[in-house]
Amino acid sequence: MPGGSLTRRNVLALLSSAPVAARAAMQTTVAPARRLASDGHRILLRETDGTVLAWRQSGMGFNGVSFGLGHNDVVPRFVAYAIPGLSNVTDVAVGGHGGYALLADGHVLAWGVNARGGVGNTPLSEFEAKAAPRGNALAPTPVVGVADVVGISANGTHALAVTKGGAVYAWGENIDHQLGLGQWPIIAYKTRSAQPTNYMPYPVRIPGLSDVAAVAAGSQHSLALMRDGTVRAWGSNRRGQVGDGTVTNRQSPVVVTGVKNAVAVAASVWVSAALLADGTVMTWGHGTGALGRTPLKPGAPYATASPVAGVVGIRALALGEAHALALTNAGTVISWGDDTHGKVGHRKPVPAPIEGLTGVQSIAIGGASSFAIDATGRIMIWGATPRWARVDGESPDLSRTPIPLVIKGLKNL
Repeated sequence: MPGGSLTRRNVLALLSSAPVAARAAMQTTVAPARRLASDGHRILLRETDGTVLAWRQSGMGFNGVSFGLGHNDVVPRFVAYAIPGLSNVTDVAVGGHGGYALLADGHVLAWGVNARGGVGNTPLSEFEAKAAPRGNALAPTPVVGVADVVGISANGTHALAVTKGGAVYAWGENIDHQLGLGQWPIIAYKTRSAQPTNYMPYPVRIPGLSDVAAVAAGSQHSLALMRDGTVRAWGSNRRGQVGDGTVTNRQSPVVVTGVKNAVAVAASVWVSAALLADGTVMTWGHGTGALGRTPLKPGAPYATASPVAGVVGIRALALGEAHALALTNAGTVISWGDDTHGKVGHRKPVPAPIEGLTGVQSIAIGGASSFAIDATGRIMIWGATPRWARVDGESPDLSRTPIPLVIKGLKNL
């Protein structure tokens, strides 16, 4: 998910120990009735009844395993499916291999391609014996070794889970140390000599990281929001996305410089962001439009967090590779960044509200598409890929105006 806002359970855990000045803002960062996650090609929608719908967003040939549908057949575009066996779901996340569902009882289910262990369903004893993760998970399967989860996030081929007690577990790809485990773990294989591994097919607790309220997975780095309002980060830092003032990759969590009183975090490919208790936003990382800085040196690393000028009264964030959305307390959306394909929703060079978009409950970004869900549950989309959003009388391929989403085969989505 995108990792840009806190779930209801995250908030309850955080409120008990957070600075008093931050509590009012945190109470506005509660998960809405419907929640959407996308990676630009696939969409997961957690419904109000705790079920999950999935559909294919792009022309790429995704099959049923990517959606946990129990088969490997290619699924058509424009058709949404209810994922079998999912109920009591409180949050969803999309990874490079498939997806994740957080259940109300604190367990996590995952599905999809498991080449790098992203499903998280291979116990250590089995990994030692076979030196490989289990095969692809066609249907939702339990993630092993972690319980009492209150928040999840995924991006690329790794995933993160934060527990009620404030611990963080990570699994999947670790080539850039995005799991935060320090040196690559040594596995005592039964069929070969002990060797380090650059991926983990089961959740491992991140050493030295406790009192965490929420997590956000970037493509090759990760963030943790601490209960005291500070932020930790680790992984690839070539673009300054770790935010410690350097461009040195970090194997273990380090403090993000200058961020205090944060209530939510978000991460994308090379950019990171934090929402503060006073409703302002700070960003750091790769010099793209998502930073919201003027002037901007394209491609330059911005390794220290800085406020996004003019962005106030915010209660939730969604962060893309080159653009960002911010949901205000009033239910409007402020956006900024690269407006290629119309994904920002306006052509102003600085952060500005999207005209005509009101009553918004949640926001999301998937690739070059932007999404908003209003109080009635209606989904709106704008940007590069809404050609599958069936809108009469429009050619919306480059729409800069949010349009209602209607998917073939579903009524009143």
